Amino acid sequence: MLETWQAGGPLLIVLAGISVWIWASFFRLDGWFRSLIKSPSRLKQPSLNKQPNALPPLDALQQSVATRDDFIDRASGLLQTAKRELFVFKALVGAAPLLGLLGTVIGMVTTFDALDRSGGEGFFAVAGGIRTALITTQFGLVVALPGVVGLARVQQQYRKLSQRIQALALQLPEAETPDHAEAA
Repeated sequence: MLETWQAGGPLLIVLAGISVWIWASFFRLDGWFRSLIKSPSRLKQPSLNKQPNALPPLDALQQSVATRDDFIDRASGLLQTAKRELFVFKALVGAAPLLGLLGTVIGMVTTFDALDRSGGEGFFAVAGGIRTALITTQFGLVVALPGVVGLARVQQQYRKLSQRIQALALQLPEAETPDHAEAA
């Protein structure tokens, strides 16, 4: 195993770090979205809940405002935060296969350099360069593939959050306009 890490070169350390960052980001985002999206009907029974009267954040937010516009203004901050987090997550997932590809290029350059130095007879030097190329490519894909699945889930949760915000907003009254208030 250590031999494989050494053959893959320093890019494997970077890819391992990105892998940890991807997984940490996924679990953090997944938990955050689930806590925001949960509707009151999906809450645990009051006796099992640590805070029996606690509402999910969106429902509590809805009850803390008077008008639809106020709710949308405050909830849009959540959506902006989610967009920023999704951007970082997408960048991490996209970086993994590119770093693997960079390792492929480095390995192939090493291979051609070894061929040049050995006059075409350096089988072991060639094999080492190709091994480096394949290990980093493989590791980049192994890191990226679960990230792609996690990204799809988090994007689905973002859509659910947006839909939940819209549904809760529709339950609130619209703000009265000055013309409408004078007519009443």
